[in-house]
Amino acid sequence: MWPDMRTPFALFCDCPWQWVSVGMGGTFRTNLQRGELEASARLLGIEMTPAIFSDIRILEQEAVIYWSRK
Repeated sequence: MWPDMRTPFALFCDCPWQWVSVGMGGTFRTNLQRGELEASARLLGIEMTPAIFSDIRILEQEAVIYWSRK
Protein backbone atom coordinates (compact mmCIF):
# COMPACT_ATOMS: atom_id res chain seq x y z
CA MET A 1 0.00 0.00 0.00
CA TRP A 2 1.21 3.48 -0.81
CA PRO A 3 2.18 5.37 2.36
CA ASP A 4 -0.09 8.32 1.53
CA MET A 5 -3.12 5.96 1.45
CA ARG A 6 -2.63 4.48 4.92
CA THR A 7 -4.69 7.10 6.73
CA PRO A 8 -7.58 7.23 4.22
CA PHE A 9 -7.69 3.43 4.08
CA ALA A 10 -7.70 3.11 7.87
CA LEU A 11 -10.63 5.54 8.05
CA PHE A 12 -12.44 3.77 5.21
CA CYS A 13 -12.07 0.40 6.96
CA ASP A 14 -13.39 1.87 10.21
CA CYS A 15 -16.70 2.77 8.54
CA PRO A 16 -18.28 -0.51 7.38
CA TRP A 17 -21.63 0.26 9.07
CA GLN A 18 -21.85 3.80 7.68
CA TRP A 19 -22.99 2.96 4.17
CA VAL A 20 -26.24 4.33 2.79
CA SER A 21 -28.14 1.36 1.36
CA VAL A 22 -31.16 1.26 -0.93
CA GLY A 23 -33.39 -1.47 -2.27
CA MET A 24 -35.23 -4.27 -0.53
CA GLY A 25 -33.32 -5.08 2.62
CA GLY A 26 -30.57 -2.58 1.79
CA THR A 27 -29.37 -4.58 -1.20
CA PHE A 28 -27.35 -1.82 -2.84
CA ARG A 29 -24.79 0.34 -1.07
CA THR A 30 -24.54 3.78 -2.62
CA ASN A 31 -22.23 5.95 -0.51
CA LEU A 32 -20.82 6.59 2.93
CA GLN A 33 -22.65 8.91 5.30
CA ARG A 34 -20.49 12.05 5.28
CA GLY A 35 -21.32 13.20 8.81
CA GLU A 36 -20.54 9.81 10.29
CA LEU A 37 -17.31 9.64 8.35
CA GLU A 38 -16.18 12.94 9.84
CA ALA A 39 -17.16 11.77 13.34
CA SER A 40 -15.12 8.57 12.90
CA ALA A 41 -12.13 10.62 11.73
CA ARG A 42 -12.37 12.78 14.85
CA LEU A 43 -12.57 9.74 17.13
CA LEU A 44 -9.53 8.19 15.41
CA GLY A 45 -7.57 11.43 15.73
CA ILE A 46 -7.48 11.94 11.96
CA GLU A 47 -7.67 15.49 10.64
CA MET A 48 -10.13 15.41 7.74
CA THR A 49 -8.29 17.30 5.02
CA PRO A 50 -9.51 17.82 1.45
CA ALA A 51 -6.89 15.28 0.28
CA ILE A 52 -8.08 12.60 2.70
CA PHE A 53 -11.71 13.29 1.81
CA SER A 54 -10.87 12.95 -1.88
CA ASP A 55 -9.06 9.65 -1.26
CA ILE A 56 -12.05 8.33 0.72
CA ARG A 57 -14.37 9.22 -2.16
CA ILE A 58 -12.14 7.28 -4.57
CA LEU A 59 -12.18 4.24 -2.26
CA GLU A 60 -15.94 4.60 -1.91
CA GLN A 61 -16.48 4.74 -5.69
CA GLU A 62 -14.28 1.71 -6.28
CA ALA A 63 -16.11 -0.27 -3.59
CA VAL A 64 -19.49 0.53 -5.16
CA ILE A 65 -18.20 -0.55 -8.59
CA TYR A 66 -16.82 -3.77 -7.13
CA TRP A 67 -20.06 -4.61 -5.29
CA SER A 68 -22.18 -3.84 -8.37
CA ARG A 69 -20.34 -6.59 -10.28
CA LYS A 70 -21.30 -9.27 -7.77
